[in-house]
Amino acid sequence: VLVVVSIFSLFTQTILKLTPYGESTDICGLLLSQYCSDKTDPLLDPGCFTQAPPPLGGVLYPLQHLTFDSNQCDDHTCFGKAWNFGAQYTNATCLNEDTPPFPTTPQLWYRYGPPNIFTSRQKMHQINGVCNRIECNSSVGSDDYNANRYWIILEFVINSIFTVELLLRVFVTNSLIAYIRDAMNVFDVLAVFPFYAEVFSSLLGGKGFQGLDFSILASSPGPIFLVTMRSFKVFRMFKLTRHFHASKVLSETARKVWRQILGMLALLSFLTVLFAILLYEVERGKRCYVGDKGCEPPASIADYVLTLTTTGYGDVTPSTNVGQVMAIFLMISGTFYMSMPLTAAASTFYSVHTSYEEKVGRTAVAPQDDAEGDEQQQQA
Repeated sequence: VLVVVSIFSLFTQTILKLTPYGESTDICGLLLSQYCSDKTDPLLDPGCFTQAPPPLGGVLYPLQHLTFDSNQCDDHTCFGKAWNFGAQYTNATCLNEDTPPFPTTPQLWYRYGPPNIFTSRQKMHQINGVCNRIECNSSVGSDDYNANRYWIILEFVINSIFTVELLLRVFVTNSLIAYIRDAMNVFDVLAVFPFYAEVFSSLLGGKGFQGLDFSILASSPGPIFLVTMRSFKVFRMFKLTRHFHASKVLSETARKVWRQILGMLALLSFLTVLFAILLYEVERGKRCYVGDKGCEPPASIADYVLTLTTTGYGDVTPSTNVGQVMAIFLMISGTFYMSMPLTAAASTFYSVHTSYEEKVGRTAVAPQDDAEGDEQQQQA
């Protein structure tokens, strides 16, 4: 029951509506501190600087960057204070469409260049518009409800019990090396590690227990270590395998058939690329390929996967007779082809399940057989 509750808690931590987001929240301030770290022009990014009081408003001179230390900052240079961005009464807000405090993402990409696979996480925070981010958008989260206080209680209870269980398993084991080599024990450690990483990070950062935040957001501006550690909570699901015998059957089945399924997936990939090229040549110049995006062989492979697996959304269809015949052949072939891995997995599952049932049956019957043998010896 505790494992199921922990998984449910993990699921709720990913729901945006259960966490407050908006311009005045701490997570928005953390995002803004990273965004403004390289901004020096008050005309382009006025929200990164202190603001003058109304009715004039605007950037206050002499220029001062906003301060983002929420624990110690309490003057007119602080984020969310006076008339700065994040304050209750300020013109420097994303709701001000006439004079927005920050440029849009396309404008930033024009200034710095679009991101690529080598762009760092820090740079991504600097080249994406603040007003477009979830962390500073009050319409995404909930202003009236914050589930984090309940998550704190649940996480402390759940991880305390998991830790006690983990220590007891270490205490009673005969071989520490064998314990470490067991993958399930490694998953148990990874399941509780994010909790302690979050707690110690908050305590060492001077925020105390009030600074704990168990919400999960992939784009969070928090330290990459903590953001990554939160994803390790999914290892809680593996704890279910200790209590459900069917999971052992499934894992054993997967271990025996993964090579066969991998080979079938490789052949599926080859057929997909082959038919993508053939259908492109057959349909070249027709209505699907006249100026439309996504109809070239590399970009349209997903459409042929849908056809080969008989899913077929119908957004891309062949227009020539030859192309239609090839599509029919592909769909029929896909029906027969996809049955092969299912048959292999089903037959292996049946054999593994039968062996497991026989093993469990022998274990349950053995004490009864021993008792009957002792009774017969006494009668003799």
